[in-house]
Amino acid sequence: MITLDGLALPAGLFFRDEIAYTPIKQTNIVTTTGKTLIMRGTLIDGRPITITGTSTSNLIYRVDLKILAAKRGSIDPMDLVINGVTYKVKFDLSSTEHFVAKPLWSGTVALSDDSPFYIEKLMFIEVEE
Repeated sequence: MITLDGLALPAGLFFRDEIAYTPIKQTNIVTTTGKTLIMRGTLIDGRPITITGTSTSNLIYRVDLKILAAKRGSIDPMDLVINGVTYKVKFDLSSTEHFVAKPLWSGTVALSDDSPFYIEKLMFIEVEE
């Protein structure tokens, strides 16, 4: 189960980059003598958290999607809980794809608050309090 500041997100979403992340940043530089200089450091915050899903597994009503969309402007960190683990996050507004949701049915149908949407992608950055 995934929640964002208490708002339950659809059950079909998953934490795409959970395993791929490492808190170590490394830069390799080849010196003029031909030796490789390796510089490493531990990141304090900035972990990318990408939540994704498919159109058949993560339906959300428009009224709840509007609540979720309003959280993008939050100045304070939000609690993102994924399977019992809490992360302090903000939306990754540096990416144009930080919030991708689409109506289940396309066309000229008027959208109401009970219109179904699906969340394709939510991108967050973990921050230190």
